[in-house]
Amino acid sequence: MDRRQFVDVVGAIILITLCCSLKAEPQVSKHSAAPGKWQATKWGQSFKPKDGYVPDSKTAIGVAKAVLIAIYGDEVVRGEEPFTASLDANIWTVKGAVRPYPSGNAEAKLSKADGTILFVTHSQ
Repeated sequence: MDRRQFVDVVGAIILITLCCSLKAEPQVSKHSAAPGKWQATKWGQSFKPKDGYVPDSKTAIGVAKAVLIAIYGDEVVRGEEPFTASLDANIWTVKGAVRPYPSGNAEAKLSKADGTILFVTHSQ
């Protein structure tokens, strides 16, 4: 290896080392779709809505139905519409419409803050 090739290799190694050792600056992400409801987050940090991940009854019903369909099937869950949702102590309770025996109705409880599914049942 001649001197010029050596200098090129050493220069490449130094450049790669510098690039790998630099830390990327966090990027600020702004959500303009709903002014006032969203807050900026830095790159690599999880976004947390101020009203929780499940802020309203429509969202609670959507999340609960997704879980219920996975457990009981689409046909059973569709047969229990319309679903209702009520909020008590930051816990959403979502219930299917009560139908005469033997169909029963589904019920799910989930956290308003983080969407954790706390309870699922189906009565008969």
